[in-house]
Amino acid sequence: MSITVDALTPELGRSSTRLASDAEVLDRVHRTLGPVDVVAEHDGALKASRVLQVVTRGEERAVVKWHRDALPHRREDTALHHHTPALSGDAPRLVLSDPALRLVVVSHVLGEQAAGTELEHDETVHARAGELLRRVLGVAVETDGGNHLGEVLDAQERVLADVACRSAIKANRRMSLPEMAQLLRDIEATERSGQCNHGRPTWVQMPMEALDRLFLRGQ
Repeated sequence: MSITVDALTPELGRSSTRLASDAEVLDRVHRTLGPVDVVAEHDGALKASRVLQVVTRGEERAVVKWHRDALPHRREDTALHHHTPALSGDAPRLVLSDPALRLVVVSHVLGEQAAGTELEHDETVHARAGELLRRVLGVAVETDGGNHLGEVLDAQERVLADVACRSAIKANRRMSLPEMAQLLRDIEATERSGQCNHGRPTWVQMPMEALDRLFLRGQ
């Protein structure tokens, strides 16, 4: 996609609590990309954002995302301007940012989604994600001067928490005795191992009587 970033001055009087309509957003997109066709769409959590995947007449793909509130748009705009360029060819490129509509348009993201597929627990996928995150954080530390670093580090914690939970041992997985023994040793050596990164307990202590009842011993 050969279009350069186009940033607008916010329009006065636009409500900061209203999610712009598809018509408003597509009108703005058409003025930058020309006519486009919408090939996929979905709403964000609590319908506080919306995403469209579009294709131009030149068969170029782009992702259109806009928010109801200004803060998430500002964070996304900052990340796309200052952090994702560290990913070089792996990163989407910012095509358009419109603060009035709280809108960003980025070039199509290459690759396939791993979450929910057989690749979700692939070690190579997680190693690659970690490498990309390190590159982004390296640039964040150099360029932010502390203004947005806290937000970036918060985002890092959330990403690492999700990676840890998605790659964790799940219920009903069969484990060998050596695997179980190693898991217990890892738990002993891990700080705050009593809960996962989202605050859920990883183990509970039960008296022998409770275990006997659970496994119907003596009945």
